Amino acid sequence: MNSDLPMPPDSAFTNGRLLITEILGRETASILRPLECRASDGNRYFIKSRSSDMLPLVCEWVCSGLAHALGLRCPPVCIAWLPAPLVNECIYSDYDLVPGWAFGSQAVEF
Repeated sequence: MNSDLPMPPDSAFTNGRLLITEILGRETASILRPLECRASDGNRYFIKSRSSDMLPLVCEWVCSGLAHALGLRCPPVCIAWLPAPLVNECIYSDYDLVPGWAFGSQAVEF
């Protein structure tokens, strides 16, 4: 884990990119075991870090875009910054949790 990863500038948090401000827990029902986090917009997101298998993340991103284009109900997705200090202090941290840009899907109730 690279704990010296610098924080991106404020200008990086535009166009749907968010800053993770709190790690709430680990979702164990999913095979990718995402983190449940709170982001700078106040919403909860399920975050999958870079060490997750990339193919399912790409598929989720593409399918989310298709679902929204077709008017289907689907949680919004985002790219989120997971700060190194949060990762270093996280009790849910293990082999697959790395700081930096990560994939997220908003936690919504249907």
